[in-house]
Amino acid sequence: MRGVLRGPTGPEDDRAFWQRPGWVISAGFMSAVLVFGLMAFLMSGGQARGTMAPASGPAATGGEPPPARCAAADRDQRLPTAPPPHIEWITVAGVRVPASPVAGPLLRRDGVWSCYARTPLGAVMAAHGITAHLSTASWRSVAEQQIVPGVGRDRFVFQRGFVDVPDTPITGGYAGFSVSDYSRTSAVVGMLIRREESYFSTYIWMKWVAGDWRIEPDPSGSLYSPLESRMTADGFTLWES
Repeated sequence: MRGVLRGPTGPEDDRAFWQRPGWVISAGFMSAVLVFGLMAFLMSGGQARGTMAPASGPAATGGEPPPARCAAADRDQRLPTAPPPHIEWITVAGVRVPASPVAGPLLRRDGVWSCYARTPLGAVMAAHGITAHLSTASWRSVAEQQIVPGVGRDRFVFQRGFVDVPDTPITGGYAGFSVSDYSRTSAVVGMLIRREESYFSTYIWMKWVAGDWRIEPDPSGSLYSPLESRMTADGFTLWES
């Protein structure tokens, strides 16, 4: 969505950063969001942020490129209007997460899902797979390999270390997705979450680095835009009709 902003925390919040809703939610997106009540106003702890512009310089470095066999079949550069075919739903940290044999992940190894298609759908699948695994015991490996290196990643890792994602049954799930501002180097992926009869949405900034999609945090370490309550699923493609 063009014009999507990450909301600032503001200087008035003097709580320890790991006690702020933004840190808790970022620690394990679906688990934390649903467990902690789907807070409509989360603090991101950083500056407001607009949609990602296409990268104009060299890609950020860090991590090894994926093996040559990571060649996802999806090649469609059009913005998706339907989920990829043959979706498999896999439970990760109590949440059903989509995976696709054509858009990725093609590799699921040591708690890290990787090898996504360099397409809008590949970015969608990566956004869901990466965030879900930030709720697991392998979150440090996921952060090291699948968050763009820099100050934002360092702060996320530091903050994440203070948060325990509770082992509580999840009562909601991923309902839909959207893609905006896509290029072959960046994308903004929208996630639609449903809990009971309510919808909530947030946006994640993705970047193509060293042969795969990664999450690009803001300088504060926040991974997401402010969570918004929605009356309908308008503007999103539903995973399941």
